[in-house]
Amino acid sequence: MGGCGLFAKNTTLPQPRKKRKMKMFEVQTQSGRKFPVIRRKQGAMETDECPYCGGTHIHGTAPGHRIAHCTNKALELNVDGERLTPFDGYIIVHY
Repeated sequence: MGGCGLFAKNTTLPQPRKKRKMKMFEVQTQSGRKFPVIRRKQGAMETDECPYCGGTHIHGTAPGHRIAHCTNKALELNVDGERLTPFDGYIIVHY
């Protein structure tokens, strides 16, 4: 007899998610609210590492406040006791 039949042959079980190591990030205040800062090279459209998801995002070339393009909108950051999500965004500054 060939097993209990709960899994198809060659099925792999889902692996547990790896926890992303939290990195420190700069914070700036704009219009009375605090936002994480994300950097990118002057004139580039792709950002450095996103403080929410760790990925990179594409925005227009102007610096300033942007909404994060993270695919997981449930991510959160704690900025001085205030919870921020990708919908709150970040401030892009150039280097």
